[in-house]
Amino acid sequence: MNSTDQPELRPAEYCRQALEVIELSEERRKRRKRDTGADRLGMDIKQELLSGAIEADPDPDRFEEWLLEQVIASPASGSTRAMAIEVLADYENARAVESFGGWLADGAPSPRFRFPGEEDKNKKRRGS
Repeated sequence: MNSTDQPELRPAEYCRQALEVIELSEERRKRRKRDTGADRLGMDIKQELLSGAIEADPDPDRFEEWLLEQVIASPASGSTRAMAIEVLADYENARAVESFGGWLADGAPSPRFRFPGEEDKNKKRRGS
């Protein structure tokens, strides 16, 4: 348990939430006018890491070690390492900052930018 007596956020639960956010952001990426192919490559690697963590369900104190194992096993270890660092940093933020975890659970809504009709989707998703 953490200091607020809430159950500790497991990596698999964080990864489920993060995958949902990526699915929402994928819709945004497709609407951009610039070439986003490089973005897609990084997101593919990140999605593989997140999906693998959901399946493996490592303990919170072993998550960093699990990510390192994925980097070592990857043929694209540089790219995988970059995405693993990002996944670990976001997971640690979600554990440490309650509002970050809540924001992520809400689908990571952006108050500054939305495509037309996007606000309605976020409201539906949160049950508002």
